[in-house]
Amino acid sequence: MYLKKVCIFLAAAFFVLDLMFFLMYMSMRNNMQKISGEMIDNAVAYFDKNGVAVNASVIPDKVPDNPIYSFASYDEDLYEAVSEKISSEYYPLCQSLSAIETPDGIVYSVSDDSSAKAHIRFYSDSFAFEYSTEEYEESGIGPLGSDKFETDSKEISDKEKKALKRFIGTVSYAKNQSYDIVGVSLKDTGVYISVTQNAYGNYPIEDNYANVLISDGTVKYACGKWISREYKKSYSEPLTDGVNALKNMDISDAAVILSEKIVYRHRYAGNDTNYLIPVWEIVYLDNGGSVNTQYIDAIKDQIVNK
Repeated sequence: MYLKKVCIFLAAAFFVLDLMFFLMYMSMRNNMQKISGEMIDNAVAYFDKNGVAVNASVIPDKVPDNPIYSFASYDEDLYEAVSEKISSEYYPLCQSLSAIETPDGIVYSVSDDSSAKAHIRFYSDSFAFEYSTEEYEESGIGPLGSDKFETDSKEISDKEKKALKRFIGTVSYAKNQSYDIVGVSLKDTGVYISVTQNAYGNYPIEDNYANVLISDGTVKYACGKWISREYKKSYSEPLTDGVNALKNMDISDAAVILSEKIVYRHRYAGNDTNYLIPVWEIVYLDNGGSVNTQYIDAIKDQIVNK
């Protein structure tokens, strides 16, 4: 009995010690990933001295630790696989899936015995796609706008949320596909929704999005730039923090820094290999009052474009 009590006491003691060491490790790790308030204040003073206004709250106080993701390039097998997913999900009774090559890509048609029920177009020089149903094509609605758009109101009904989630899941092979609604526009025939495509962890992929027209709980039309392949964690690199990213931007025409955050950007490395690279997205007002964006490579700590 005495030996049993001793064993229980030792086990409990070791557990407490392990927990203490774990908490100490996490505290040290968090402190290493934090930027001091003094560094942020110095950055604010530096920009103020150079005629650029920035609020301390705009600068993230956490050093990012985002991984780099990779995926293979597109090919006709992927185009066909996505088209087959759309066909089986929305048109299970249609038996025909045909493809026609175009100068800028390929178009798949989902048909039954009487007519084409939908078309899925893929553009070979980008991740651009377009999906249109027979109802949309015969409605005479005309172009809805192919660029991503943002609105203050982002509310949609539960039925529309379900239809949106179903469609995004159909055109994607990535697990737990993440996206954010950034724009909602009411149309005579339904609601037109703009969403950003996110990497894992809900970080937006710059320039990747989908615009989706939903009517009566069904997607009638969609377009945008979307990575359908599943991307996987490739490797990690030390990333620059928000203070140094700001100091590496071109401030020659900057007046006010509005926001700063980590997003992902696509980079083709050759040999059928693509990467999603973390970059700092810095939004600012220029001296003329216009909103502009600069991207700072979080690995190389340099401007990738203005």
